[in-house]
Amino acid sequence: MKILPIISNNIINQNNKPGRRVPSNLSFAHHPDFDRLIKDFPLCASAYFRRGSVVPGASPDFMDIVNVLRRVFGTDGLKKLLIIGIANSQEPNSYLTTIKQIKKDKPVDTFWDLHILDLQSKPDEKKLFNDSYIYEDNFPDYARDSFVYDPMNSEWTFNRYRVADDLFRFLKYTYNNNKKSKWETRVQDGIIEYPENYFDIISVNNVLFYLDTKEIDPTVENMYRALKLRGYFIAEDDIYIQNNKLYDKFVRVANGIFKKIK
Repeated sequence: MKILPIISNNIINQNNKPGRRVPSNLSFAHHPDFDRLIKDFPLCASAYFRRGSVVPGASPDFMDIVNVLRRVFGTDGLKKLLIIGIANSQEPNSYLTTIKQIKKDKPVDTFWDLHILDLQSKPDEKKLFNDSYIYEDNFPDYARDSFVYDPMNSEWTFNRYRVADDLFRFLKYTYNNNKKSKWETRVQDGIIEYPENYFDIISVNNVLFYLDTKEIDPTVENMYRALKLRGYFIAEDDIYIQNNKLYDKFVRVANGIFKKIK
């Protein structure tokens, strides 16, 4: 049985100071689809720097995503990114740590407007902190500066690094902000609510195959609608764009990654 680490009061109470109101979702029940699917599928199976459907750990093919992030975040301005399916927060933390490495010492909220969409209920703070540790012996050098050495809170001898405090606080704020995070929400419902030409990147890794076949194309078409021109669609496989009538409105960048060109 996993024992949750003790979280530093410094980190927990950062946004609970007098006069600061942090919005929060009051419901802690998963969407019924989550409870139905979890009986047959490991919905939260993931890993830091994962790429594709296999989940043994970090993948060298994650560099495909790093290259996209360098293109988008290598220019100035606030970038909007939607992550659909957080797993155990490995998906947003993989992006966070990579993007921070690209932007160096700039405060994360000055260059990134992060949005979340998931069937799960919002993770509580202890789980979020526990999930901020990277459960790998090694991790890619391009994100090393985004982690801090913290063996005191780790229950595993090899698990000594966690996401840096500023990134943890940023993700905590995003999760607690009802304008940025849609919890207990089906992707096919939530994606409709976003404006046209809104996101620079939509990441939907290992999510769409859980949908009924007839729901996949309309959902992808709404992602196309919500993407800016020259925005990026990121999934684990080419099939979602190749089999869609929108195929000629994208250009393939890498396996599962397409750029909107029309």
